[in-house]
Amino acid sequence: MFFELNGHPREVRVTDRAVDAALVRHPKADPDDPDHVAAPMPGKISSVAVKRGRQSKAAIASFL
Repeated sequence: MFFELNGHPREVRVTDRAVDAALVRHPKADPDDPDHVAAPMPGKISSVAVKRGRQSKAAIASFL
């Protein structure tokens, strides 16, 4: 809602609680599939440089 108070324009958000909002979710991974890995960016894994069963250290990529 927009209005003017003492000569200054004001804006106030008013939530209509009578409206039922439908929340649309876009899951990043299937929680029932252990082979799915959620990622914040879309893409595909092209290769994995570690063999199954071997331990590895976490790597932090720097894009500066």
